Amino acid sequence: MTREKKYLLITIAVSLVLSFLHCPWYEIFFDDKEIFKYTGLVIHKGGVPYRDFFDHKPPLIYFFNYAGLLLGGNWGLWIIDTTLVLFATIVFFRLCNRYSIKYAWILPVLFNLMIRDKAVSFGVGMTRAYTAIFILLFVCVMLGNSRYRNWLLGILSALVFFMQQDQVLVLLPFLAYAVFTGNVDWKTLLKKYLQLSAGFLIIAILVLGYFIYHHALAYFWEDAFVFNFTWYNHSYSFIENAKSVRNFMHLTTYEMTFYVSIIAGCFSLLYGNSKRLLLVAALMSVLLSFSAAFLSGKLIEGLGIVYYFLPLAVTVPLLLFVVFSGDKRVWFVQLKQQALFTVILFINLVLGTMQYALHLPVPPRYTVPKPFELQYMAEKRLKDYQLYAAFNANKVYLYNELKILAPSKWIYHFFWVWFDGWDADLKIIRSITADLRKHQTLYILDYSDSSFEFTNQQVYDYWKQFLKEYYEPEETVQQLYESGKLWRLKEAKE
Repeated sequence: MTREKKYLLITIAVSLVLSFLHCPWYEIFFDDKEIFKYTGLVIHKGGVPYRDFFDHKPPLIYFFNYAGLLLGGNWGLWIIDTTLVLFATIVFFRLCNRYSIKYAWILPVLFNLMIRDKAVSFGVGMTRAYTAIFILLFVCVMLGNSRYRNWLLGILSALVFFMQQDQVLVLLPFLAYAVFTGNVDWKTLLKKYLQLSAGFLIIAILVLGYFIYHHALAYFWEDAFVFNFTWYNHSYSFIENAKSVRNFMHLTTYEMTFYVSIIAGCFSLLYGNSKRLLLVAALMSVLLSFSAAFLSGKLIEGLGIVYYFLPLAVTVPLLLFVVFSGDKRVWFVQLKQQALFTVILFINLVLGTMQYALHLPVPPRYTVPKPFELQYMAEKRLKDYQLYAAFNANKVYLYNELKILAPSKWIYHFFWVWFDGWDADLKIIRSITADLRKHQTLYILDYSDSSFEFTNQQVYDYWKQFLKEYYEPEETVQQLYESGKLWRLKEAKE
């Protein structure tokens, strides 16, 4: 067996093992993932994104979850995720090998360790993990020699845009490099632009055509674009954002890998990398990996979602790829020095992975007794619209487990806490109560009293008045719902 095949097999094995640690048996619970799964359920039952549920992500994540549902639910999505990561890993390995990086397995394995880090990635199924895969494939295609290169780059750019818009900022330096390097006469630039645009339009037409066909284009525009620019972006100073990023980076296994990679990239730039323009693009992409944290301001506000750092899973390995391939000095080719450098890059990531692997639940999640609330609601044999989980996004999992639809499109309630002025005219909360009345929803799990601090007291008062008027507490189980309360429709007992 050649060294190349041996390294490739090692890389594939590592990728599969790390993916297995996040299979549905050991899935990490996170409310965003439950919301994405629910969106797949809505599409499966004939609903349309944005029209029949509210979320502010671009639509590709919903279609991924729908495809996963068709392939078997949780296992289906895991297969899709694992296949994408493995495919990107193999393509990246071949790129490293083609550019004569002596130990071609190091960077693909680093990519896998970072994208599977449980504290940052939350397992599988998150949007920024998929954009990381698309960006990695973009760079591999960009440095390849395919006759369809620009078309493929346009398609991959569209996949990033329609999966997570802010990640286009991370892609932008590589996109600029792809367009403006090489022959830059106006005819070549025009040809590149037209081919990139054509590739982008292939995806855009499919997505927009879907919403036009379902008369939901306005919903798509309002929720996935207008909302994000109007509400989700917060203006904080650069210094405040940098401090928060530094503080939260310290809590992750990415810290040492990030700093070592930045130092290696800067020294390589100063002391003679043969791919200086590409190295500048890679360094810029690493810095832009923090754009989501800067735009949202959520780290400053105390919401410690280090998931915002996930783009580093692709930008750091790509930075090191440019360093290794463009700097052939002894440090990057001798076994002892490379082994030391690899240990420094891997040590925290490997230790974090080992700690996670040693604490996997036994027995697996699927054989653990179901939570009481799920058991109780399952006994009711509920149909669509008969249960509403109010003001707790974690409870969206109930819809998924029971395979039922919520009576209201508003399943994501954090905005009543996050944003001053949100729903000031009570229009949204009134639409929720109107839907509950329309569908004669039997049960409401209410979490409005559990550390849910409304920015608008009128919303809280209106909601409580509605519950008292049309519902009554289910006394027999109320005390078992932690901080939530179960309410039953009054008319159901009459």
